[in-house]
Amino acid sequence: MVGTVSDGQNWSIVKRGGWSAACVVVGTFLLIVAVLAGWADRTLFNSGEFADRAVVALRDGRVRQELGEAIADQLEAAGVSDVVAYRSELLPIIVDVVGTPGFEAIFRRAVETAHRAAVSQHAGTAALELGETIEIFASSAAAAGNPGLAQTLERRAGSLLIDAGPVLARLDLYRLSERVRWLDDVAGALTVIAFAAAVLLDRDRRRSVRRIGAGAVVAGLVVVVVTVLAPRIAAREIDDPTLAAAVSGAVGRFIADLLTIGLWVVVAGVLLAAAAEAAGVPRPHVTERAGAAWRWVESSPRQQAVGGIVLLLVAALLIVAREAVVALVLVSAGIALAYVGAVLCITAAFGASPAHRPAAHPVSRRAVGIAAAVVLVAVVAVGAVLTVGAARSDARASRQLECNGSADLCDRRLDQVALAGAHNAMSAATNPGWLFPEQLTGIPAQLEYGVRALLVKTHYGTPTGVEVGGAEIVVTNVAAESSVDRSDEVSELSAEAVARAQQLEQTVPVQAAERTIYLCHVYCSLGAIPFSDVLAQLNAFMDRNPHEVILLFIGDYVSPEDTAAAFASAGLIDRVWTYDTAAPPTTLRQMIEARQTLLVLSEHAGGTPPWYTQGYGIFQETPFTFTSPAAFNCQPNRGPADAPLFELNHFITTNAAPSIDTARQVNAYDVLDARARQCADARHLMPNIVAVNFVTEGDLLEVVENLNEDPPVTSPAGG
Repeated sequence: MVGTVSDGQNWSIVKRGGWSAACVVVGTFLLIVAVLAGWADRTLFNSGEFADRAVVALRDGRVRQELGEAIADQLEAAGVSDVVAYRSELLPIIVDVVGTPGFEAIFRRAVETAHRAAVSQHAGTAALELGETIEIFASSAAAAGNPGLAQTLERRAGSLLIDAGPVLARLDLYRLSERVRWLDDVAGALTVIAFAAAVLLDRDRRRSVRRIGAGAVVAGLVVVVVTVLAPRIAAREIDDPTLAAAVSGAVGRFIADLLTIGLWVVVAGVLLAAAAEAAGVPRPHVTERAGAAWRWVESSPRQQAVGGIVLLLVAALLIVAREAVVALVLVSAGIALAYVGAVLCITAAFGASPAHRPAAHPVSRRAVGIAAAVVLVAVVAVGAVLTVGAARSDARASRQLECNGSADLCDRRLDQVALAGAHNAMSAATNPGWLFPEQLTGIPAQLEYGVRALLVKTHYGTPTGVEVGGAEIVVTNVAAESSVDRSDEVSELSAEAVARAQQLEQTVPVQAAERTIYLCHVYCSLGAIPFSDVLAQLNAFMDRNPHEVILLFIGDYVSPEDTAAAFASAGLIDRVWTYDTAAPPTTLRQMIEARQTLLVLSEHAGGTPPWYTQGYGIFQETPFTFTSPAAFNCQPNRGPADAPLFELNHFITTNAAPSIDTARQVNAYDVLDARARQCADARHLMPNIVAVNFVTEGDLLEVVENLNEDPPVTSPAGG
């Protein structure tokens, strides 16, 4: 007997299908709320996460410019007239500093404090306290050769407040956060309940699953639209176009991962709908459906009117907002293609399509659906974790302590870390008047490049008043440093350099009574830089990069007292680490957390003051007078055999001027890495300073990075 379905049963089926569709609509709305509320609760209303993302926003040049303007305005508003006079010179320094790690650390703390005040119902009192940055601005001004501006900034009080109250109060974070937390807790659970009810109520469960997939696509698209519109809405009421662009860019960076989340919700919906489609009887092709829709439009005057109005609206949108419509059409086309492609792939992967599947075929519709669901969950879960996690980690990475550019180095001792070293770092082609240079760029550029061990020479010099090559000639005051043997230094110079220096010193007048500390190489007449200038540059770099540990190895031909006075004058005493020779070498983290990231080493004197460490008491080294690459060896030179730190000298010294071509040859990766590992094996020590000429030529940084990532095996004594 063939069963029949009564009108009452038909109505019941239709009614249940309608309730199922209603549950899908409700579930779609709840899914949108759950995604937005969950993201907001974990990001917008979490002070730490909010601060991290605010730091990421600083990577936008427009944001840095606007924040720089606001800081300059606040400095002027403090009533220091000199700041107004220096505005044109101050603003570029501020904008430059705003992009440095030193400023980022201060800015993060300030934003987190202000945000916490806003969320705790005190938005009116929220302000960004950036007083610590004044010191960075001052040191940067001094390094840029503007002592007047530096002194003006140093005279200011330590407070610098940027009022964030109006902005945070307008966001009404306190009330919003309370509501969002409630929605975050409830909306996710209600979404699951609504979608589950949709499946249970519908007699055609495959259809309900397909509807849920479509609902997820809609929800994901709404989230995407929100992320696209949010930057424009944030900037809409700002009259200043530059500020509006900065705000728009900052908001876009801030919510970048929400866009990724929305796209993955779309992907999940497409795959879910495709899995349901593949598990059932194939539906008509797209072209057939389009034809059916057109026949429906033509079937009555009322339906023709509806179709005409829809077409006119689409035409108007294409004319008025063609870019948005084109983007929407492309996205819709992409979703449709992804859906059809997923159906075909799922069908092919799990058996013939239901229309062609034999009754006894071992792969049932349910099996296809379950298998497709498993693949769906795996693909979406892995993809979402990787991409959304990467977007979030972009912000959180700004919070993680990185020591000399790597978190892995933080808990290593100094004897376990390799540093790129510049031999005779002050001897640079870009320094005016410098002859026979051994580096192409000066110390500030070397630090920016990645050099973290500066090998320099200090001498007493006397200015002559005679200018050659854009710089005043300075003559070494040999009498003031007669107690120090200079033979090792002289042996490093070419015969041509010595002859040139002697010629210059014989032809220029010398005012013997005047004496200043310079960085020179034996003969200051071949090139000299005031020691105070370099210390100011070093101080500025350390202020801007507080997580970089630097070694300054001084071939000292001046007294320790004068050296200490120079450091005190530069404001560096508090930044210098005192090395404890009775204890194991310190870790980079200890130096950074103590804000004492400069280790000063003396080649000759040392020990007084305590931070002026005798370099070849804690370091041992290789020879440094190799005349050809074939002469390289790992034999001991200066320093005791039990010294924990190791300096690898890797440069060529001949009677000719220093050669860039030779440096490229010996600094090549295969040559330098092989020698570093050979000497590590021979000396049972990690090469802690890899010192070369012309640091930018060859592969010094790559070799140092590789030594840190894959340290050579050394004895326990070497760490």
